[in-house]
Amino acid sequence: MKNVKTKKTKRLGVFNAILLIILSVYALSLIILLIWGAMTSLKTLDDFYANKLWLPSGGITQWAWGNYTYVLQNFYVKSKDSLG
Repeated sequence: MKNVKTKKTKRLGVFNAILLIILSVYALSLIILLIWGAMTSLKTLDDFYANKLWLPSGGITQWAWGNYTYVLQNFYVKSKDSLG
């Protein structure tokens, strides 16, 4: 007789299932917000007011890629001097 090992499956409890659903919805909402923010960063101001949810209008070459260069050139952080 051969000794066959069976793999024991662990049942998912009710609490763990509810926790899994809640964490999955939370993670999905964060991912959706990141995607929306990335799409919105490629819009012009007029396109943002006309089209708040979807991709920017026009082709990929017409999107406002200059928004990134504008932010990188004009970004600064004001800090207080530690002496004053």
